[in-house]
Amino acid sequence: TFAENFDSFSFVYAHPLHAVQLSKVKGYLPIAKYAETFDEAVVISQKSITGSDVKQIQGKNVACVYGTPSHAALLIDMHNNHAEVEFEPILKDSYPKVLMAVSIGEADFGVILKSVWDDMLTMKERVRVHYATSSHSLVHVFMLKPTLESHLVKLREILTSMHSDKEGIEIMKRLKCPSISPFDTNDLKKLQQQLLVCHYD
Repeated sequence: TFAENFDSFSFVYAHPLHAVQLSKVKGYLPIAKYAETFDEAVVISQKSITGSDVKQIQGKNVACVYGTPSHAALLIDMHNNHAEVEFEPILKDSYPKVLMAVSIGEADFGVILKSVWDDMLTMKERVRVHYATSSHSLVHVFMLKPTLESHLVKLREILTSMHSDKEGIEIMKRLKCPSISPFDTNDLKKLQQQLLVCHYD
């Protein structure tokens, strides 16, 4: 599994599903997250499809990368908005393949991580944005190997004060993030609770 390969890493930046897994399997400790930065999904559709209601994916073929932040963001968003719909997943292993599937008509809709969609340069004109999630539930997490727990408080302090340091400000600009905020075990439990609606194993 994913977590089994992480014994050699002291410090990781994990997406939400991996963060939960690393904590459960390897005991990694949450430190911090980007402030006001969430993993959201963009639902794209064939250009012939009109409207902007997520319920329109009912019974349709939806290209997605299963078990990723984008897929989870859509499921959580539908749960929060009581949109009880079922769709036929067309499984892909990358977001460009999701975009391609929709653009060539293999899938009616596709699910892409918003940050990836924003940076895509090609083929976007061949599809349309149908819907965007806004659950503000999922975040990437900075995590520390449990054997280094004695360094956690200091490392959290360094990360969360970067926005007030000249060199730190320059780094934050390159990362396109205003600041970093604390993220602890209680926050991780809340994240895990949010993911329960996805029914991943």
